[in-house]
Amino acid sequence: MRSHKSRLIAVLIAAVMLLSLAACGGTKPSGDGDVYDAAFAQFDAKDKVVTGDDIAMTWEQLFFFLARTYKDSITASGVDAFYADTDAGKALRQSVLDDSIEYAMQLAAVERKARAQGFTLTEEQLAALEVQFASYLENNTTETTSAESLLWSYFHATLDEFKYVNTVNTLKYLLVKEKYASALAVTDEQIEDYFSEAEVFHAKHILLMTVDSATRQPLSAAEIAAKRVLANEVLTKLAAFDGDDFDAYFTDLMVQYNEDNGEPLTGYTFTTKQMVSEFENATRDLALGHYTPQYVESTYGYHIIYRLPLDYDMTILQQQDTMRDTVKLELAMASFDEMLNDEIEQLTPNLTLAAKLKTIDLATLFPRDKADITFSAAN
Repeated sequence: MRSHKSRLIAVLIAAVMLLSLAACGGTKPSGDGDVYDAAFAQFDAKDKVVTGDDIAMTWEQLFFFLARTYKDSITASGVDAFYADTDAGKALRQSVLDDSIEYAMQLAAVERKARAQGFTLTEEQLAALEVQFASYLENNTTETTSAESLLWSYFHATLDEFKYVNTVNTLKYLLVKEKYASALAVTDEQIEDYFSEAEVFHAKHILLMTVDSATRQPLSAAEIAAKRVLANEVLTKLAAFDGDDFDAYFTDLMVQYNEDNGEPLTGYTFTTKQMVSEFENATRDLALGHYTPQYVESTYGYHIIYRLPLDYDMTILQQQDTMRDTVKLELAMASFDEMLNDEIEQLTPNLTLAAKLKTIDLATLFPRDKADITFSAAN
């Protein structure tokens, strides 16, 4: 079992969970999508294609990872290497299938662990997921394109698979947090070690909200337009500043305009995944002492971000409790992933592949004349 598996599966899950397809402009990626349509049609979506001890993997569950792993192999190795009628080519194609099964097994193993612990999502948690799914469908459906078709175009996943991946990922997070992380004791030395290795940022911002602060519902189009105008006015003020103390000036504008009532005047100190991704990414891209020349839009509204140097000692003091919880979760997640890897190693010899899947060559499943050669390695 290769240790990178659980990390890569997390990346694949995060791609489905976090990408806003609408933000991509609603265009289908380049490459011949027909290769995936034809391959998927070789089985019924609900066919059990991999079975074993308490394992019943459907075709749609496997195909989500198979399509991605095939594309990664084409990109890294090139079309000629993948389709070569040689022992090396056959071994490469077999490794794509084996890796895809292993990726999908990560999710199945999470479900097994949860069952063994008697851990399930509550009705409230399941209802919250349904709200997220409904929001996805609403936000990514246009007059000409359905959310389901965009999901297939970008990830080669059905709506059921999208829901399954999100649900199991949530199950894993809450299982680890509540059953494993809560029982760990973390020392100050471990916190400092984590802090020294992690990405940690310090930034102030001015937020002009485009949603109601109480209900989180979007403001009217006219109100949002007014906030956009105001954000540009603040940027104009910042650009015109010619004094000696920019930090003090930015703080003055925070007092005047900022609608983030929870932000201290000293700003936020945070590490990865603690802030919305737009805020984190924009901060990371800024040089110390610089601010965003345009506003940054997130689900909260328009941010004007000013990055500051990090005060190590003060950050440790301010973030100790938060960092302790973060380190607990990181250590527990790493331990849990190792348990999953061990379990998959034990389960794999007893897996049974559907007869058709066992004998199929991926060169036939994904015909070369329809190969997805977008970003393929040169041959």
